[in-house]
Amino acid sequence: MQLENQKSKMKIKLKDAIEFANWVFEKNKVPSKYSSVCADVLLSADELGFKSHGLSRLGYYIKRIKDGVIDVSATPEIVRDNKACVTIDGHNALGQIVGKYAMNQAIAKTHEHGISCVAVKNSSHYGIASYYSRYATQHNLVGMSFTNARPAVAPYGGVEPKMGTNPYAIAFPSDEKYPFSIDCATSVYQRGDLEVMARKTPDNYVPNCAIVSENENLTFERSLRWLKQGIAALTPVGGHKGSGLSIAIELMCSAFQSGAYMSKLSGLYEGDTKNPNYDIGHFFICIDPENFADLNDFKKNVGDVMREIKSSKHIKGEEILVPGEIEYNTSIDVHKNGIEISDVLLEELNNLGFNKWQTKNLTINDSK
Repeated sequence: MQLENQKSKMKIKLKDAIEFANWVFEKNKVPSKYSSVCADVLLSADELGFKSHGLSRLGYYIKRIKDGVIDVSATPEIVRDNKACVTIDGHNALGQIVGKYAMNQAIAKTHEHGISCVAVKNSSHYGIASYYSRYATQHNLVGMSFTNARPAVAPYGGVEPKMGTNPYAIAFPSDEKYPFSIDCATSVYQRGDLEVMARKTPDNYVPNCAIVSENENLTFERSLRWLKQGIAALTPVGGHKGSGLSIAIELMCSAFQSGAYMSKLSGLYEGDTKNPNYDIGHFFICIDPENFADLNDFKKNVGDVMREIKSSKHIKGEEILVPGEIEYNTSIDVHKNGIEISDVLLEELNNLGFNKWQTKNLTINDSK
């Protein structure tokens, strides 16, 4: 194990980062049968380039565990099973455990029925949405993953936080080296983005990143601070179109499972003793392409669409990238060169015990 300094930028190998995250989860009383899953989901974000949801979020989960927002020993439970449709109560377990369990149920049901929908209530933050949709493509299925979250986004024309960032992730298996994979929040920026940007340039801002009143631009640091206090709100992507999509996802993640939504998720911040649980909802869909066409023909069709998109002209004469391609390229780089760690993030990881863990593992490696 080693932490490398390349051109004044610290990097950690992916496998070491996974081992460290697993160690931190176990140190914080996460059962070993769960800790490896949590570490895998967490580091898949860094592997694919979603830095806002990787190691930078490790402290986020640990604080919620310590605050009792997450029950590390809880097990998700199927409370309604109707052939291709399943409802799961997450019992406020680790979101990664609930999400992986739910998608495994969706995959199994899809192999049996050709299509499946799984609704989840009483869960917690489950990491990047595309972990689960991409997981379905490993089984030659189309995968979709949705989640709601505590209020952070204003509806179109509003200034109050009402919807969550409510991401959607859709993935198709293809005959390319990577699946078609789209993973987007329904806000222009999300809290994780602000955390990353606030670390780098706290006094900078992006117009209309967050809003408290018309025509007021907030710095990254102030946006993040006021967002946590419920004063500011993020703006929806695409105006009324993104706002409507966000509301639809809110319904998918609450109405089918009679779960919490919008204001019922408000106030669930770190250390909140009045509302100790998080109660997030998820919704998963799997489709077996072989119900409609030969699998190889389906994959070729998906690949042909991706290739035609790539062959189109770029406004600046550059290369067109299709959803899933950046993640594929990033994964190759991360496996080769490791994960870049900022000084601020390194300090956060040291607070979680990285220095202690690093010394122990260097000693073990040096003795081999």
